[in-house]
Amino acid sequence: MQANISGAWAPQSKEEVFHFSVIVSTPPVTYSSVMPQIAATMPEAKYRKISQRAPDELRATVLSARELEISRRPSKRKSAKPAEVSKRIGSSLASWWPVAVALFLTGFVVDFQSVAEQFGVWGPRLAFPLVQIAAHSEIGFSASAPHAALYLQLPLEGLLTKITLDRGKSLRAAIVQLVLIHGIAAAVLWLAAYKG
Repeated sequence: MQANISGAWAPQSKEEVFHFSVIVSTPPVTYSSVMPQIAATMPEAKYRKISQRAPDELRATVLSARELEISRRPSKRKSAKPAEVSKRIGSSLASWWPVAVALFLTGFVVDFQSVAEQFGVWGPRLAFPLVQIAAHSEIGFSASAPHAALYLQLPLEGLLTKITLDRGKSLRAAIVQLVLIHGIAAAVLWLAAYKG
């Protein structure tokens, strides 16, 4: 493309003439021709958020649409039968069985400790690592900490097992987790005894 002396543009080839005619003959873009394209890319109204400065009428319209949407959904509470409610309560109570077993076994923890002590140094380190860790004066616990740890270890492990089972893991995974915790604690105790 070259400009002539007067400053106006003049086409020099057939391609430039064609290109110029396409640009000139294109119809102007109007609001009505663009809006359907823009509307197709917009998210649905139920996913849009309303700004705080929106008019009250618009907020009322959106809230009524939400209420209408909620009213169309079937309610679980209204359709729950008494047998289903008792089944839900029973299943939620049944999920606490690891804590209940741990609380029951806590009554025999002194006997378990005496049996573990018969296996030498490693028995208490593997069976009751929390007690052994609390007994170290370097950590800064009080003198009664090992006694409290003896009675807290099993309920805490029961709670950890319940949390593991609630996350959808199997009982095997929960037991492996407890064994790993006891093994790591025994290794820490061995390192503390080796360094000390």
